[in-house]
Amino acid sequence: MSAPPRTSPVDGRGARIVALLVAAAVAALLAYIKWDNFFPPERIASPEEAAFQHCMSERAAGIDEMVRQQAITAEQETLFRSRAEALCRAQAAPSSPGGTPPVGLPLPIPEQ
Repeated sequence: MSAPPRTSPVDGRGARIVALLVAAAVAALLAYIKWDNFFPPERIASPEEAAFQHCMSERAAGIDEMVRQQAITAEQETLFRSRAEALCRAQAAPSSPGGTPPVGLPLPIPEQ
C-alpha cells in the first residue's frame, strides 16, 4: 500500500483565495492610478481659446458665404482662412509684453 500524495500549501483553497484577493487589489490599484486615462475629465476652454473660437467661427461663416456665392476662388479661400486665423490668434492673445499670439489653439471644424 502506498502513502497518499503530499499536497503543497500553495495548492490549497486558501492560497487560491489569497491569489484572487491580490489580483483584485492590483486591478483596483491600477484603475485608481489610471482613472483619468479610462474616463478623461471634460476639457474646459480657456478664455483665450473661447475668444479665438468665436472670432474664427464668425470669420469662417463669412468666408463660407463668399464660397457659396462663388465670389472667391479656391486660392483666395485658402488665403482668407489663413489671414482670418492669424487675425483671430492676434486678437485672442493675452496682453503680454511680447505680444505673441498663442499657438496651438484648435481651429473650429467647418460646417458643411
